[in-house]
Amino acid sequence: IILLSALDQTPNDLSDPGRYVVVYPYGSVVCCNLSHQEVDETLEIARHYTTKPFKNAQADDYRIHVQPSLKEWSMFSGDGIVLQRFDVNNLRVISSVLGQTVALYHYELQVHAMLDSFSNLNKQTESTGKFTMGKGELFSLVARLNSMNVNVITKVGLLKRSDTAWNQARYGQVWEGMRNDFEMEQRFEALSYKLDLLITQAKFYMEIQQNRKSDALEWIIIILISAEICVSLLDMCTR
Repeated sequence: IILLSALDQTPNDLSDPGRYVVVYPYGSVVCCNLSHQEVDETLEIARHYTTKPFKNAQADDYRIHVQPSLKEWSMFSGDGIVLQRFDVNNLRVISSVLGQTVALYHYELQVHAMLDSFSNLNKQTESTGKFTMGKGELFSLVARLNSMNVNVITKVGLLKRSDTAWNQARYGQVWEGMRNDFEMEQRFEALSYKLDLLITQAKFYMEIQQNRKSDALEWIIIILISAEICVSLLDMCTR
């Protein structure tokens, strides 16, 4: 967590949150109380420390309202959350869910693009009866699918509960409420289903590639046998 302004309060009490940035290793950056220009400048700095920056960065807005008179610890409104107090633990929990939902949206767009590609490939194969995708391109696509599946589960940690939410019930309510708000479980299940569908499609076309190779080998064997027969017949005739 990077605080961009000095705070008079103790580290665990951020009733005046100031300006801060939370950076996650899987590529999400959460900014609070920053102007649009400051957000752009922060992202530009972050890009210098990434090996492979995203070409089309996704963004989302979320409102955090602090109301000390609130009877409950937290309450969800239409466009955000109302908190009795904003502290470091709330900051950790809220930023973790915001980082995950943006990362999930990024992968959802990638999967939709792949589905469109396979849909076009299926239509082309259906109309022409020919499969035109190269072997290298197909292997690359399968590797991307497997990598995406692993990244969503391990790097983004969509199946992992926040340590803060696990240890303290009131922060657990914030974590669960935000995940319900962003429909994280349903979106993850839908993404997993689409990934499985894409992997099935890719395996189907890999089998076509393998059958092509087997057919080619069979023809080579037939030609070699035919050549050997011709040589044997020629040898018999010349004796």
